[in-house]
Amino acid sequence: MARAPVDDAYLEYYGFTQDPFAERVSGLRFFLARRKEVLEQLQRPSAQSLQIIVGPKGSGKTLLRQALVATSNKQSTQSLVINASQDTRPLLEQIGQILNGYPCTLELILTHVERHAQQGRVTYLMVDDAHQLKDSELISLQQLALGSQPSALRVFLFAESRLVTRLKSLIKDQSLYQILELHPYDLAQTRAYLSQRLALAGGDLSCFTDEQIDYIHQASAGWPGAINQIAREELTEGLYDTPQASSNPPRRTLPWIHALALTILGITLAALFWVKEIPWIGSLTQSESQPTPEKQPELNPDAPIDINGNGQRLPLPQVAEGEPIVRDPLAAAAGGETEHALKTKSPATPKPVAPPASTTSSSKATSGVTNANQWYLTQSASHYTIQLVASRSEQNIQTLLQQGQQYRYFVKQQQGQKFYVLTYGSFSSQQAAQAAIRNLPAALRTDTPWVRSFSGIQQEIQQGR
Repeated sequence: MARAPVDDAYLEYYGFTQDPFAERVSGLRFFLARRKEVLEQLQRPSAQSLQIIVGPKGSGKTLLRQALVATSNKQSTQSLVINASQDTRPLLEQIGQILNGYPCTLELILTHVERHAQQGRVTYLMVDDAHQLKDSELISLQQLALGSQPSALRVFLFAESRLVTRLKSLIKDQSLYQILELHPYDLAQTRAYLSQRLALAGGDLSCFTDEQIDYIHQASAGWPGAINQIAREELTEGLYDTPQASSNPPRRTLPWIHALALTILGITLAALFWVKEIPWIGSLTQSESQPTPEKQPELNPDAPIDINGNGQRLPLPQVAEGEPIVRDPLAAAAGGETEHALKTKSPATPKPVAPPASTTSSSKATSGVTNANQWYLTQSASHYTIQLVASRSEQNIQTLLQQGQQYRYFVKQQQGQKFYVLTYGSFSSQQAAQAAIRNLPAALRTDTPWVRSFSGIQQEIQQGR
C-alpha cells in the first residue's frame, strides 16, 4: 500500500519518533496473529511442490514471504525470489538471471535444481504478485514443480485470490497444488497490531479511543494494510481537529500519573548519573581503569528472527513458538544503541588551577552540538532533506557519516535524552528529495527514509536549546 507523505506536524503533535503506520518501520516485527499457522505449514515438507498463498492487497503476503526466507536454513535451502509486478521480463529469463546470468530453459533449471538436491539442498522458488503472471508462465511453473521431487524444488506463489480461478481452468487436477488462504485479524488482534505499531514510534494505544479502534477494525475488515491507512487517517484528523495544530502543534499530554512516574524516574537516574556516572538506559557501563571487551550477544533459539529489507537470506535461528519476527533498525547494525564513553587525557603534571573535568566535558559537548546543528540553522526553511535514521549513540551516527559528504546529522532533545539524527542532502523541492531516495544505498533504504522540511528540523533544534 502506498505510503502517505509524512507530515512534521503529525509526528510532533503525537511525539512519534517515526511514522508508526508507514509501509516499512524501523524495528518492525512480523505479526504472527493468523499467520503463524500458515508460516509453519510452508516450513514443513509438503506432498505438493506447488503452493499458492492468497489474500487481498495489504493482507501481508510479502511480509510472509520475507519471513519464510528468513526462517529457512541457508545451508540446506536456496531461495529464488521474483516479483512479477516489478519486472516485466519473461519468467524464465528472470530465473536464469538469478541462477547463472543468462536466459535458460525448463530443462536447464531442472538440471540446476537436481544438482543442488544431490548436495542436500532444496530450492525455493518464490513469486510475489503471482496473479500478474501470464497463463504460459503459470504452466511453466507447474511443469517445473511436476518435473522435480518436492524434496528438490518447491514453488510458492503469493497472489490475490483471482489467481485461483485461473489455475483451476489451467490445471484440471487440483491435487497437484495446494491453496493456503490468509485471514483478517479479529478485533483483539487488531488492537494488538495497533499497539505494536505505535510502540515502535514511542506511542501507545492511548492515541485512540475504543470507538476509534472499533471503527478502524470495521473499516479495514481486519486487513493489516488497510489498518495502517485508516489508523493514520484517524490520527491525522485528530491533529487537524485541534485548533492549535495548524500554528504550533503541541505534543499530546501524558496522564498525570504517567508524568509523575517519569519525573521520579528522571530524578533517580539523574542522581545515579551524578554520583557514579552511570550511562543512560540502553548503554553498557565502561570502565576506563579496567576496560572489558565488548561481548557479542548469544543466539537464543527463542529470540525473534531478523528480516533483511532487501529480501536476502540471513543465517538465523528457527522461529520460536509464539515469537514475532523482527527487522533490526540500521542504527543497531552500525553498533547498537551503546553509548560511547567520553575519554579525557590526564596531563603529565597536574596544574594547580585546573578547571573541573565536568565543566570541560560539558563545554566540549555543547560545542559539538552547536557545530552539528549550525549547518541546519543556515539552510532555507523552505528546502527539504531526507531523514535516514536516529540513534542515542553519536558514535553510531558518525560511523554512518562515512557514506559521503552530503550526510550530516543534528542533535535534538526527546524525553530528556539526546537523539542524533542522520540526514542526506539539501533539496529545493519535496519532489527532488523524494527522487533522491531511490539512489540511496540499499542498507539505508531499508529503514524507510522520509522527506522532511528544514523548517521542522530548525524548530526541533530551537526547542532543544
